[in-house]
Amino acid sequence: MACFKPICPTRHQGARQGRAAWGFGVACLAALVACAPALNWREVRSDRADWIASFPCKPDLHVRQVSLEGLAGQKLTMALRVCEVDGQTFAMSEVDVQEPARVPVVLKNLQVAFAGNVGALAAVPPGQAWSVKGMTPQPDAGRWHLEGTMPSGQAVKAEMGLASRGTVVVQLTVSGRTAPPEAALQFFEGLVFQGQ
Repeated sequence: MACFKPICPTRHQGARQGRAAWGFGVACLAALVACAPALNWREVRSDRADWIASFPCKPDLHVRQVSLEGLAGQKLTMALRVCEVDGQTFAMSEVDVQEPARVPVVLKNLQVAFAGNVGALAAVPPGQAWSVKGMTPQPDAGRWHLEGTMPSGQAVKAEMGLASRGTVVVQLTVSGRTAPPEAALQFFEGLVFQGQ
């Protein structure tokens, strides 16, 4: 939608023109609201690890104990930050797997789990290279583009990124009915690991 500055009547013109002017004033307000940006980017910092992320909306934080496949049923603390805007869900989860040998196992399992969550129509394809400043290089890190069908029958397009720093594994996802390339790009490029 093209945004423009509506020519709205003044108060005196409105008084003279009565209901027509009032209706036009409402139309002007609607035009201004329609042109307001839907995305409100902000920095989010972790309380548990040294990273900064960029979200297009204010995320809610959920912390829970999870059992990840391949870790012999051990419970780990996972923090999930998630928000929704314009029909797109932006999410970031982080978990400290505590031992370096567990990192590749968790990265691989998160790939498969996310594909299942979005009802991916095919096996998980090879990931694209994804370089995050300060990350620990891992062969199973990267970005994926997936298409699937939710249990409701609704088609969904999703992007996922996996990276790690030491024993902390981070997963970023964007999902919805349409893929927003500009917003997704800014979301993924906004992740930075800090410190040593």
